Amino acid sequence: MKRRIEELMNDTYIYQAPKLVLSDMTLELTAPADSSLEGEFFFSAEDNSRIRGMLISSNRRIVIEKDTFSGNAIRVHYIIDTRGLREEETFTGEITILSPVGEVSLPIHVRVHTPEVKTRHGEIRNLDGFAKLAHTDFREAFHLFNSPDFMRFMKGRDACWLPLYRGLSVKPSGYQHLEEFLIACGRKEPVHISIDRERKIYDGLRSSQKNILYVEKDTWGYVRMEVEVSGDFLQVDKRVITSEDFIGSLYGLEYILRRDRLRPGRNHGRITILTVYD
Repeated sequence: MKRRIEELMNDTYIYQAPKLVLSDMTLELTAPADSSLEGEFFFSAEDNSRIRGMLISSNRRIVIEKDTFSGNAIRVHYIIDTRGLREEETFTGEITILSPVGEVSLPIHVRVHTPEVKTRHGEIRNLDGFAKLAHTDFREAFHLFNSPDFMRFMKGRDACWLPLYRGLSVKPSGYQHLEEFLIACGRKEPVHISIDRERKIYDGLRSSQKNILYVEKDTWGYVRMEVEVSGDFLQVDKRVITSEDFIGSLYGLEYILRRDRLRPGRNHGRITILTVYD
């Protein structure tokens, strides 16, 4: 017995407490501007024993769902709050785990970005990209303009235009509202029109005659034109013209001189094309 006690006394026994094992050693996150991002990570004791303790966040923008834990495998749900932050801002923090097993801190690095919006013509991050989409496909841009997705990238560096957007996107919203929005934001110039001639004289008409007045717009975008006619002998094929009627920058407005409605002597008529600008 004495010999056995001496053997036990000569041996050295070192007890090592189980360590904490984390699913992530650090978190590199990209969060949408002026919004929030949810995520989670896991941890447990190295020997899978039951543990309990507390969680502490070092940054008020890193919000932990529950600040206490108990169990074998712990899931930590967190929320990254980016309200008030703009594109490309960054911040750091850490979540510290306090338990009888030990104390471990998980570093968190957050970069704020403007969320992307996917369209048939690619991804859009800001108003410049949206203006390019409108130039390429005005219909697609109008669809996005009236969808909840539009607000996603507007909350980034273009947030200053949100009051204007809210005013112009009130239902019912038409193409002209989108046009006015792009103009007010400085992303395009207003559409102005011109005609190929301002006066035409016809002499000695023997029968009714059809002619074309060419209307030209000076830039891309939406325009709505109303056609007014004075003179009983004048007749036009369309009273309302939009940019969708144009081929390139030109539209040919057909008009007819009705011989049967001309009276002897001089007959004066006028075709007037009106837009919100001209």
